[in-house]
Amino acid sequence: MIHNYPEDIIHDILFRLPTKSLIRCTSVCKPGNYRIKNPSFIRTQLSRTINLNNQSDAHLLLLYCVCTAPIEEHCNLRYDNLAFDEYCKLEFPILPREELYNKFLHVVGVCNGLVFLADDKDYLGYTFMLWNPSIRKSVTLPNPHLTFETISKYYACIGFGFDAVTNDYKVVRLITEQCEDPNIFYEVYSLAGGSWSDPRSLDFACEVQFISQDNGTKEFHNLVLNATVYFRCELVCPDLVSKQFKNLGIHGYEYYYAESYVESLVLLDKTDAVSY
Repeated sequence: MIHNYPEDIIHDILFRLPTKSLIRCTSVCKPGNYRIKNPSFIRTQLSRTINLNNQSDAHLLLLYCVCTAPIEEHCNLRYDNLAFDEYCKLEFPILPREELYNKFLHVVGVCNGLVFLADDKDYLGYTFMLWNPSIRKSVTLPNPHLTFETISKYYACIGFGFDAVTNDYKVVRLITEQCEDPNIFYEVYSLAGGSWSDPRSLDFACEVQFISQDNGTKEFHNLVLNATVYFRCELVCPDLVSKQFKNLGIHGYEYYYAESYVESLVLLDKTDAVSY
């Protein structure tokens, strides 16, 4: 029946559906599957979802907590409100534990519904994954070009984000030698291209600095950039009015990550994305 409506009306109806309903629609008929998996539809649906969330102030936070002895991982979405209510639990993708250099994949960043996971928290690992928990799909990145036998001599820094100019999601990886006058190399992974660029050396020196948050003496404005903060082995939230920290009742884990999250269809059009 819906096929009798004009195309713009059909799209308007689909744009109003939540992400999980759209996933079900891909199994109903071939025309619906084609429409929803179209890259243009995926981009527009994401934009409309972000605008709707901003208007209704219905923001979500992705929370990832890990214990390492024994390995225990919890990942869920929570409402970004004072109560910090749980929205839904997220099932983690199946990981090749025996291939990991570290005990678990840590969250590097979140962008437009994609979560970037990396195996390089304590050691120089080479397993990287882009994961969309809303549609239960993931893409495991190919091994980067820069790999080293003696990993103690090198330090890796990795980042993830969206390139609006090329409409592409990219991973940037910096490798620095551990010496007085280090050489710095970089390579970039493109989701659209599905591969890493050839490694190149930086023509200028750069330095990556980390700010310790191991005590309560840090100024408040250094912490409000994050919705939640890992502070004395528990998760707390800064109150912008009172400038006090609220205990969120989540503690006992060795690793925490919390970041703003929006449900999206990103990866739905990727043929190499694996469902789980």
